Amino acid sequence: MTLIEGSGGCTDCRRRGTVNEWQESVQAGGRRLPVRPAVDVRGPRARAVDRAAPPLSGGAATTTRAWAHDAAAASAPSTTWYLAEGCTAEGFETWVLVQNPGSKPVTVRLTYMTRQGRSDGPEFTLAPFSRKTVNVADTLPDAAEVSTVVDSSGPVVVERAMYGSGYPSGTKGEDIIVEARILAVADVVEAMSSHRPYRPALGIEKALAEIVQGRGVRYDADVVDACVALFKEGRFELT
Repeated sequence: MTLIEGSGGCTDCRRRGTVNEWQESVQAGGRRLPVRPAVDVRGPRARAVDRAAPPLSGGAATTTRAWAHDAAAASAPSTTWYLAEGCTAEGFETWVLVQNPGSKPVTVRLTYMTRQGRSDGPEFTLAPFSRKTVNVADTLPDAAEVSTVVDSSGPVVVERAMYGSGYPSGTKGEDIIVEARILAVADVVEAMSSHRPYRPALGIEKALAEIVQGRGVRYDADVVDACVALFKEGRFELT
């Protein structure tokens, strides 16, 4: 999926270099999520967004894991990228995705930065209009903190994706500290009830409906009940 704020078209770059293109229109001050092409683009790919006005764009991975996080936002390719910190320990996965939107091959080199210092990552050649995904764990299989520097001989677009199937070490339910369970619910309610530059506030009723729907699945049941009671009984109000 791709988030776009602005207007224009999208281009998919796949491992074998196939390119699929389609057009989307997003109203001023609005956003479009997800942006989906009318053609089959299943399988690993990267996406370039062309626009009539500079947008904010980011990729969100489709996954069967419990959660995913993606660090990507760019309006133009570059030859050097400094990526957000990732982790390959305790059940976390960190991947670096490199796209070559240009018409010439490029040489790409990854360097990992850890607590212990610099570690050389893979080096490879990327064909025009193609992409490659690198599993950081192939080089650093148990790194609690690792960030990545990507250098290339020509302009590329890079992002860092993380995946996981829950809390570290399989922690779940009441084994998760109560403070974290409370914050998970409070963060959702505050975020949905608050104004954002790309949308108006959704309102407390929609926020409460979300946590009730996820009660006992995404959110702790007791925390959800306490939160709903606070608002329904008028004992708390967001300002």
